[in-house]
Order: sequence, then structure tokens, then C-alpha cells
Amino acid sequence: MPEVLYLTNREKEIVNLISLEFTNTEIAMYLNIVVGTVEVHRKNIFKKTGARNMAGLMRWGFENGVLEVG
Repeated sequence: MPEVLYLTNREKEIVNLISLEFTNTEIAMYLNIVVGTVEVHRKNIFKKTGARNMAGLMRWGFENGVLEVG
């Protein structure tokens, strides 16, 4: 289990966009940031959550209230 279980508001926003199947490029365009910044956010998200893949990230998101059904 990772030590840090908090995400910034921006990281939560990116997790939500990932759950909607946005690509890095689409996330960057939507948030008006560069793709490299999205990649750094994703790296930090995986490190903080301890997720090893997208399924693990989605599971973490639901279990920790970042994502909701519906």
C-alpha cells in the first residue's frame, strides 16, 4: 500500500478523464496543458495510488471516492 493516498484536485480531474477514456492528448487539450504535463500527472497518480495498471487505478478511484458510478 502506498504511503500517500491523497491526490490533488488536478490529479482527481485527470483520473476522471482517464475513466472516460480520454487519451493523454485529449486530456491535454481539454485542460489546456501540454501532453508532457499530463504524463507527469499520470506518473504521480500511479505512484500515489500504488496502481499497477488502468484496472487498478479505476478500482482505487471507486474505492476512494474519486470516481462514482453513473
